[in-house]
Amino acid sequence: MESKNPAKAKYKKTVKGKEAAKRYAHRAIQTPSGKATRMIAQTRIDAKRKNNVFELDKEWLLEKLNKGVCEKTGMPFVLHGKTTHSLSQKTNKHPFSPSLERKNSNIGYTKENTIVVCLIYNYCKNVFEEEAVEMFCRAYINNLESGARND
Repeated sequence: MESKNPAKAKYKKTVKGKEAAKRYAHRAIQTPSGKATRMIAQTRIDAKRKNNVFELDKEWLLEKLNKGVCEKTGMPFVLHGKTTHSLSQKTNKHPFSPSLERKNSNIGYTKENTIVVCLIYNYCKNVFEEEAVEMFCRAYINNLESGARND
């Protein structure tokens, strides 16, 4: 998309402009504050589109992100994309990036109803009940521990 300001478009092509863009991307994506800002903005849009209540704020989310771990699994969050991780994936989203999970899907995004979890947990929980996710995880671990893993 062409910039409306020719001077700005020209600046973005310079070394200094490219460095500034990298710094912005780092702050916007790879820091807890930047991640919180983007998550709040996107979730607010999604909630409005689906007529869900949205009562979260950046400070609340930043506090959760600064703890650095999933509230369900205790796994540490990854704030960057897959380019810096060795997991092979079919998406640009990292499986251990933070995601907002509603405890009760019939209630909107309130502080009492929302927890911050790993994206992979949220994907599973969006399709299946928590009991099924837990049963699968236990069976998977038990199978690995019994040495029945197929490589």
